[in-house]
Amino acid sequence: MKELQDKELVVIFDGDCGFCQSIVNVVKKIDWLKKFKYIPFQEENVFNKYNQLTIEMCQKEMFLIKPTGEYYGGYDAFKIMSFYLPITFLISWFFFLPGITCIGRGVYRFIAENRHKIRIGKMTCKVDENK
Repeated sequence: MKELQDKELVVIFDGDCGFCQSIVNVVKKIDWLKKFKYIPFQEENVFNKYNQLTIEMCQKEMFLIKPTGEYYGGYDAFKIMSFYLPITFLISWFFFLPGITCIGRGVYRFIAENRHKIRIGKMTCKVDENK
């Protein structure tokens, strides 16, 4: 796959989800080195530029896309991101321990599937409106 022109680590997330927006806002605050570019999958031309993703994939989990075109979804994206954030770098090794990935994927999947039930302040997930 052709390398991304912007040479950035790109986080694709659900921009219609209040919970997802809140998490992205927290990550932005601790992304002191500005390693990530954050793009809601609803943004125009996302799937043209990042053609390895589909809308169905992005409705289920967030994605991290490396400059090489490699991509990781859900918990796997989270654990890779932890290497790049100064505040989580020292503990990022923990997320790769045997058994932790399996547990992490399960927890991530549970939260992702139930995010429309989670309220953070006044922000709610628009996924709930579509049910």
